[in-house]
Amino acid sequence: MRINFEIKTYLLCYFILTLALVYTSYNLLTGQSSLSLASLRNYLTDEVITIAIFSTLMLLSVFFVFTCKYLILINLTYASYCLFVYSGKKYTFLLVAIILFFIIISYFIYQLVSIEENETYFSEGLTLDQLHDTFSSVLLCEVKKGKKIFQGKISNWSHNGCFIYLDDKVKLRGNVVISVFYEGQRYTDKGKIVKSNNNNGYGIKVKQNTTLFSWNSLMNILYERRMRVENLT
Repeated sequence: MRINFEIKTYLLCYFILTLALVYTSYNLLTGQSSLSLASLRNYLTDEVITIAIFSTLMLLSVFFVFTCKYLILINLTYASYCLFVYSGKKYTFLLVAIILFFIIISYFIYQLVSIEENETYFSEGLTLDQLHDTFSSVLLCEVKKGKKIFQGKISNWSHNGCFIYLDDKVKLRGNVVISVFYEGQRYTDKGKIVKSNNNNGYGIKVKQNTTLFSWNSLMNILYERRMRVENLT
């Protein structure tokens, strides 16, 4: 399974920031400069377990993105423990500020992942068997990559994107153009593949525009008619 590169980037930055904040707090305790090579060597020597734990959490978050909500909570708990230990030994206003800043950042990262994992382009919606139903066969689509065009069916949809199954087994990535046919009309918009699975399924995050026959226009029609996946399953 291939997952949105942007989410992985945010998670990597978050875990790197965690290490940086814990390292800075450690140096506030020891009275050393965070930019000193000597303090870095001391930290690597004294906090081997801490570094190993954060590094493991970081690697797990990259390979198992949507279990990372739990990894974020583990990271928050352990990092907060480290920061509170440091502040307990040498209480400073700056350490308290770092702890509060870290908790706020963790909250926003957690919310970001929670929102993303609930997006339609990360969820298959209708199963392959359900795609043979009368309704789902109406939502036929084409995906254009360069000069090649691939046929498929949409299994999940929202204003932000969709999940589709292509008829032919291909490997796609990057930017595409998606066209959906509904009641004799073609609705077209640009999108980006953010997920794929082994069943030739692809999650497409749509770059919305407000033209007459865009993806957004189609979604407005479907939503007005209460044609949503949750109403069909």
